[in-house]
Amino acid sequence: MDALDFSEVIQLLSKVTVAQLMHRNDFNKRFTENTPIAMHELLYPILQGFDSVKIECDIEMGGTDQLFNCTMGRQN
Repeated sequence: MDALDFSEVIQLLSKVTVAQLMHRNDFNKRFTENTPIAMHELLYPILQGFDSVKIECDIEMGGTDQLFNCTMGRQN
């Protein structure tokens, strides 16, 4: 992530919609219940997906709570 400048972060963020992020079960539940979701929480799955793409991983390991984050790098 150190290699990204701010304009590259903005370009990366432009590839993901809020609707896509709301498919994550805990985000959807919290949104429905009017429980706050901080901005850094929305960035985390996008950055994790970018990291997976950057290191060209073929396999990712994570708990079931990480499934959404692990699949972010698999989006077209």
